[in-house]
Amino acid sequence: MQIAEFIEKVQTSKDTIRYYEEFNLIDPIKKGNKRVYTEKDIYDFYIIREMEALGLTIKEIQTIFHIKRSMGFHSPTLLQGTKDRLYASIMKIEKAERDLSTRKMKLFTLISKLEEIAKVDNQ
Repeated sequence: MQIAEFIEKVQTSKDTIRYYEEFNLIDPIKKGNKRVYTEKDIYDFYIIREMEALGLTIKEIQTIFHIKRSMGFHSPTLLQGTKDRLYASIMKIEKAERDLSTRKMKLFTLISKLEEIAKVDNQ
């Protein structure tokens, strides 16, 4: 399929596809000066999006794709690196949850104090 059909299938822009191509994440077959996209490219696109949603940078995704292409999915380096990055993401999320919980408690404390002040003023 050509880029217009590919873009329609994955619901993105031409700029996004070209950006991923620039980092060798999407690698269409070249026929003359045309690019032909396959189901593999669609699959890769969705994997890239999932990794981005998990917080991986484009460079980290590029590294994973490079290892995948050179050593395969079952590469210990790929598996361990991906696992480490996912654990790091979990740690960041847990810290953000703790920070939000602390902020929430401070806001409740402030509300409580404001309610006490309002009671004193109304008496």
